Amino acid sequence: METKRKGFLVLAVLVLESVFVPIALDVGGLQIGVAPLLLYSLLIATGIGALASYFDDHGKGFFELFSRKMFLPMLAAGLLGYAATMLLQGLGTVGTNPSVSAVVWRSWVIMLAILTPVMLKQRVTRKEYLGIGLGMLSVYLVMTGGTLVSINTQELPFIAMLLLSGFAMTVSTLLMKRYSASTTGFNLLAVVASLAFMAFFVFVYHLNIAVSFSKSTILSILLLGVMETGLGAILYYEAFKRLNNAFVGGSMLSVPLLTVFFSTILIGTSLATYYIVAAGLLAVAMFVLRDLPSKAPQHITSSDLLRGVWMFDITSAFVDNKSEEINTYIRGDNRALGIKINERKAQYDGDISSYEGENYIIFTDKNPHPKVSRQEIEFIRGIMEIENGETAVIGIGKTPQIESAFAKIYDENNRNYFTKTDKFTNKI
Repeated sequence: METKRKGFLVLAVLVLESVFVPIALDVGGLQIGVAPLLLYSLLIATGIGALASYFDDHGKGFFELFSRKMFLPMLAAGLLGYAATMLLQGLGTVGTNPSVSAVVWRSWVIMLAILTPVMLKQRVTRKEYLGIGLGMLSVYLVMTGGTLVSINTQELPFIAMLLLSGFAMTVSTLLMKRYSASTTGFNLLAVVASLAFMAFFVFVYHLNIAVSFSKSTILSILLLGVMETGLGAILYYEAFKRLNNAFVGGSMLSVPLLTVFFSTILIGTSLATYYIVAAGLLAVAMFVLRDLPSKAPQHITSSDLLRGVWMFDITSAFVDNKSEEINTYIRGDNRALGIKINERKAQYDGDISSYEGENYIIFTDKNPHPKVSRQEIEFIRGIMEIENGETAVIGIGKTPQIESAFAKIYDENNRNYFTKTDKFTNKI
């Protein structure tokens, strides 16, 4: 299955899982405190994570984290995305209500757009901000019961916790996308570290974790441990590795609306008229974001020479590549970047064999690296929108070295025939 279609499938399953878990919890009745719920669900998620890592690559991706200078960033990402996010969201919800919590916490989608240029060096367009803003408005409309009323000032400390929870999730997501680690390997490290953190937290604050294991309590722990923290987290990070950040974030904003819709069908929740307005706003948002999965994001270069050249971040093309040689260059905070040359007009002979180094490799779609599949090349040609008569020059490895090699290619050829950025990039 091609990378993009697999990404869409992962995202669809993630959205459905995010919709039905709250409904099931509501039906079962949540009768357990925040600390024991997180502790026991993380314990179950650790077992799920170990099985997922084993069946994915026999644990290779997990142990790889300790040998490729990724341990500290991935440990931080795991603690932020699991322990910190879950704990802060739980505490914030206690002092507000689930509706306010859902709205405030989903502000991570906006934080993601703001921090993407900083942490990933990827440009976020006005169109992406518009789509995310419309999506957030639809969520806010649903969660406030169509009133758009202001938040109670007494809830501000808890809202601050929810904002911190969203920020933790945002940083975790961007770290995971920046460091091209195995998703199942990262998940296992994250749940183990978060379980240890929660155990320490419970010990320091002398929290009571004794619970009466009723059917509803067991259901709550299993749903969060298996579906949400276990499989759901893997699907979440996998979707972001494969697809555009803004598109995945916009899609996740559909969860509250879909939850209300299916609650109406399954358990008889009333369906108010403002849901139609919210659904319309969300439809417009997804229309605005519709073409993002088919285009590679623009890389923000640090090279003065390449400032006007459209440089693509195509790291997602290699998410399924199992070659040790390619993974040697793509792991860590390395990237895969691409530029386009019009060889019919440029003074370019297609020979870039001299553009190779210890920390990077350069090749073209016409003469690809032997460990890069034809499927991956076709995917790259698609997201870079390569047309007949154009050549994609692809670099994998350390970003500064790739940019330096690209600058040399750019300087040695007719600069007028490289794809440039223009003012129409953000048009809808």
